Amino acid sequence: MSTLRKSIVNGFSVPLIVVGIGILVLLFIYFSSSNKTSEKTDQAVQPVRKETGFEKVEDKFYVFYYPKGYISGESGESERGQKDVLKYTNPDNTSENILLRIENTNRKEATIPTFEDCKKFAEKFRQKQDNEITAEVARGGLDGATKGVGCKTVVKLPVKGTDDAVMLVDKFLFDSQVTPITIYSVRATYFAHVPKNEAEALDLAVDQFGLR
Repeated sequence: MSTLRKSIVNGFSVPLIVVGIGILVLLFIYFSSSNKTSEKTDQAVQPVRKETGFEKVEDKFYVFYYPKGYISGESGESERGQKDVLKYTNPDNTSENILLRIENTNRKEATIPTFEDCKKFAEKFRQKQDNEITAEVARGGLDGATKGVGCKTVVKLPVKGTDDAVMLVDKFLFDSQVTPITIYSVRATYFAHVPKNEAEALDLAVDQFGLR
């Protein structure tokens, strides 16, 4: 039996240790890059990428979007039927990335979540009482343009000793008409103080994700 503690709400499972490991990696990147940033000129710290469009990966089961200019990175290790299928990173700021994870389950059905279900599910990501967390019911693509139902969560985790925070933007989808249930989750990660256009690009990439 896995040593990872998991929480399940309406078919979604969250390996809580993954959140913690991810934050530690981001903190290392943050403090490593902060020294370099202090040596740059004002011109050098302006937004490094002006593209507003997206690239996409089309599969027979999903459509995944990522901001133009991002590069493919190594996917994570498989764990109990769960694997990171895709990962794309901003080469100019490696703390900005978006990944797709797919988890195969043996569930024959899953309840379509309500707003209250999604709020309860989002609490599984809370690490401290002052963490800012929002949740909403999600659909595939923008305004249900593609298939999929589930939840979208946004978690803001303050970085101790700074005025910055780690942003975790997740969208969890499944197709209630296809069994056994497969959970598709997209996560964008970035620091709250990144240029606004870069944060918005990652948020929109998450919103556009959908199933076929």
